[in-house]
Amino acid sequence: MAKQAQYSKMSDYRPKLPSNNAYDYYITAARQLKGGEHFSNQQPPTPQERRWIKANQGAFNTLRGALGKPYQFPFGAVGYEFYADEYALLRNLARLVNTRIRWAIATRDGMDAVHDWRVGFQMARHLQGDTTLNYLVGVAVERTIHAPILRSVDFFSAHECREMAQTLIQSERSRDRFATVIEWGLKAALRELDRLLPERIDEARAAIEPLLSKAAADAEGEEDPLKVKRLLEEFRQVINQPSAYQRLRAEMRRAIAQDWQAIADAVSLHGGRYREPKLKEYDSDTLFGALASLFQPIGMVVGMLARPYWEQRTRRRVMLVHLQLREYRLREGRYPDSLEPLNLQELAIDPFTGQPFVYRLIGERYQLESSV
Repeated sequence: MAKQAQYSKMSDYRPKLPSNNAYDYYITAARQLKGGEHFSNQQPPTPQERRWIKANQGAFNTLRGALGKPYQFPFGAVGYEFYADEYALLRNLARLVNTRIRWAIATRDGMDAVHDWRVGFQMARHLQGDTTLNYLVGVAVERTIHAPILRSVDFFSAHECREMAQTLIQSERSRDRFATVIEWGLKAALRELDRLLPERIDEARAAIEPLLSKAAADAEGEEDPLKVKRLLEEFRQVINQPSAYQRLRAEMRRAIAQDWQAIADAVSLHGGRYREPKLKEYDSDTLFGALASLFQPIGMVVGMLARPYWEQRTRRRVMLVHLQLREYRLREGRYPDSLEPLNLQELAIDPFTGQPFVYRLIGERYQLESSV
């Protein structure tokens, strides 16, 4: 019921425009979209896509109203398994922006392509915070927005390349919103702990005792029923000792905080290069270990956060290097012998190796390699 209530809260949200919250423009524009089933990602756009652009000029005008405005996710707690139709609509909105960029390139309007890219890129960056799901949607949106630019870098003028490069540099050197994803994950885990292990001992006994009885009955089907029954009996003893129960809750809270801190450290790139977060391993034969495994961020969640975070930023840096190389060639008449003349400093570093991206001149062209 709580999940359904949260779904209704998000789905029923009807913001009033004008607004000082970019989210209000994003969600309104997404709901205004018509069609989209003909999205092809081809260059140039198909006739159906061109008709789609015209039919959704109003939706894009609404989206454009968000440019330069601050962003705030207007909802509180959202569970791990929460999905709302709005996320699919936002991804479809990114496809509209992608199609508009491709059409601007096809009609030789580079500045229009740059403008539409900026509108979409701001949306992608804004979405990459708050919850795991929001972050993943934002990553998908950003890939969709960048795709036509990366495919047609040689189309853009030196001025247009500079404009996009400066936007990327500012983004990379500004504090992003990913810390809110870590904060949400930690709070969600602690809320789940409070739900399963209530702070008040009387509430804990009332809530847990029926579960223990059922778990004991179900233990016969386990591979090691004696182990399960032993842990259940140990847990029953703990909830009948208030001090021991509160000590267990405190230790669980510390373990949860340590796990999410490990993810935060990996995202912070301590040591100059990315390292996979190492979550502490617990002995499942102990009561604490068995419980801790229930609240530990699962490998899927870790895999969806720390590594993809730096993969996304690496792709952004690679795009920046391509734009800077294009601008350099148009200005100097040739590509540079190395990346040093671009003066990108840390933005030319591959986070997974701690070394500059591999750059080679091959005749009048170049090869740029990264770890993603």
